[in-house]
Amino acid sequence: MRRSGRMLIVVGVALALVAAGLALFALSSGKKTEAAKTDEPQDVIIVQAKRDVPAHTLLKADDLEEVKVKSDTVGDDAVRSASEVIGFAYNTDLLEGQRITRASLEEQGLANELTDGKRAISVPVEKENLLGGLLREDDHIDLIYDMRVELTRILPTEPLELPDHMELKDADITLVPYGQQPGATYPYPGDPGSRFTISDTDPGDPMVKMTLQDIRVVRVVTPDTSASGGSTTESSYLVLEVDPQQAEIIDFMVNHGTFQVALRGTDDTQQVTTNGVNFQNLVSQFGFPLPTTVRLPGPGAQ
Repeated sequence: MRRSGRMLIVVGVALALVAAGLALFALSSGKKTEAAKTDEPQDVIIVQAKRDVPAHTLLKADDLEEVKVKSDTVGDDAVRSASEVIGFAYNTDLLEGQRITRASLEEQGLANELTDGKRAISVPVEKENLLGGLLREDDHIDLIYDMRVELTRILPTEPLELPDHMELKDADITLVPYGQQPGATYPYPGDPGSRFTISDTDPGDPMVKMTLQDIRVVRVVTPDTSASGGSTTESSYLVLEVDPQQAEIIDFMVNHGTFQVALRGTDDTQQVTTNGVNFQNLVSQFGFPLPTTVRLPGPGAQ
């Protein structure tokens, strides 16, 4: 090979090496430039309190605002969207301008759902009071109370004094039989002038009355039967929103007698007056037949 040919090859290789070096240099410079740009703080969105909010208060859209800040001032726990926060509460007092972090959020509790002045009370219910499983949170119900009342007569007799060692026969005293004169008349329970005591006993007469109306259902709690194959001994509960007086009435109803749940319509808030029901109402208002005495047939009757 001629010398001039070898020189051309050497020059070509040298130029190729120079071009490769320039390319590597340009690529390295580009990466450094891009890295420098990445290291610069960027604008990001975070959520902060728009006003002071007490701890454990349900957060609403009006309590929050989204603002832009530099990325180098934001921790990984910062909330980036208000929609992540609405419906939760904060476990400490929030001050205006304070940033919201996920670690301090808490699930909404019953106390957050109650109207001022109201109370939550838990009521055990049988499955028939759950309306076939169709009763839902925020439904409104009436409670119909069922109890038994027994009237005990107190006879208006005069006191009779006798020495301890004597009995009526010893004193030769004879009480006038009931219904004969002279003598006291004994009014039946409920007649004018009669006196009686009221007690809730099984043998008493049943009485039913719609006692509470338009009560909001906060929770419907039913036992989980998936693990027990559909059977369980646990009870179902209704958590109701009531005022203090209604709470006392419900406690009495649960411990004395029974009650029935009646579901109201969505927009029905009207309070109604009912008469209640007992045996006397059924006879006088609805025409139930009264029992009467019968005469047994005499000896030899067929």
